[in-house]
Amino acid sequence: MVNIIIEVMTTAPSDKAGRLLFWQHLHYLFVHLLIYQFIKIGDVMRLLRKELSSESTNRELVKSNRDMLMWLLLQYISGNFETFFTSSISPFFLILVIFNGNFFSKVS
Repeated sequence: MVNIIIEVMTTAPSDKAGRLLFWQHLHYLFVHLLIYQFIKIGDVMRLLRKELSSESTNRELVKSNRDMLMWLLLQYISGNFETFFTSSISPFFLILVIFNGNFFSKVS
């Protein structure tokens, strides 16, 4: 799942309407996999942080797609609010680290 998100974030958009449709599908898939516990939010956040902070990541493309990533994470938080905060607060802090991370503020 993380590889798909990173791939979408680091490719240049050729068709904006098609890209938006792809993000919407990715949102549904992400929330579905998390709610049915096929993937764990903490693991996803750690892997996203690692991949986004990698030197090989195109920061300009990541920066242009960060709003869609934050919307994806917000949908999960709002849809699974009770279990998100009762299980562990650490995934929430990882989301904040991703949002405030250097990979969004620095442009290569």
